[in-house]
Amino acid sequence: MKPEKNYSEFELKPQKYYPERGYTTWTLNQNRPGPIGIWGDILNAMEKKVEGKENKSVYVLGISRGDCEYLGYSVKTLEEKIRNFRGIKEIHPINNLITIAIIGDKRKAKRVAERLYACTGLEVGVVKYDKDEWAFGTYALLRMAIREAIKKGENIHFYNPDTDSLEGELKRLRKLLKKKKKQT
Repeated sequence: MKPEKNYSEFELKPQKYYPERGYTTWTLNQNRPGPIGIWGDILNAMEKKVEGKENKSVYVLGISRGDCEYLGYSVKTLEEKIRNFRGIKEIHPINNLITIAIIGDKRKAKRVAERLYACTGLEVGVVKYDKDEWAFGTYALLRMAIREAIKKGENIHFYNPDTDSLEGELKRLRKLLKKKKKQT
């Protein structure tokens, strides 16, 4: 008897049966997690390692994949360059972003982001990972952080929900409106 192969969490087990009538292989493959789902599992595992440790959390850094291709980098060569940085735990290209996860404090995240900017010349967005936020939410916040960095002309932008979110923008505009009313 052959020993049964132990499959990792992300590998699909081979199908040993034919699907029932009305099911297709496409239906069977819907259980496979997508790239954002896999990234979420990786971030949750990293968050579990950090639990209970003071001054340590998971930070997610990102650069735009389209911009690096525009500058003449291929994604693989860029990933190889980034893997050589100290402190980087995971690199994962998702859709139009290259996302990087590190464990540490804000200073360490800033150092890695500065090295990443020096290496690529591309704007870097940084988000502190929150385990209550699901992976797609973190991806969206990372996109917003990169957009803010480009808009403000910064090299590195740490996402701040008080100022960068829609509610934060509305608060800022209301304060400006109150100041103008007081001046007139």
